[in-house]
Amino acid sequence: MVLTWQTLSVAVGKGGAWVPGVVSSVVSKSDAYALKMCEQMTRAEREVLSALGEGLTNDEIAQKLVVSEETVKSHLKSVRQKLGFSDRAKLALVAIHSGL
Repeated sequence: MVLTWQTLSVAVGKGGAWVPGVVSSVVSKSDAYALKMCEQMTRAEREVLSALGEGLTNDEIAQKLVVSEETVKSHLKSVRQKLGFSDRAKLALVAIHSGL
């Protein structure tokens, strides 16, 4: 099976787990920009992205960080804009690969 963002997205959507070794081979050099952008995120954005990398839902992230779900959605929107990714699975990969 060839790993693509689409197949990884489907796997996550079905409750699949990320394997760090696989993540390293999937995140390409073109994603180096996204990893660098993690440094420019606010602390709250990094916390939300990190929780996303743990596989948590928006509701679970809100409970973990003691914020509203709308706040989580707002931070994720900002992260998507900064990284240029609309795919939740790719955001999760960036979180894992960057060590958040």
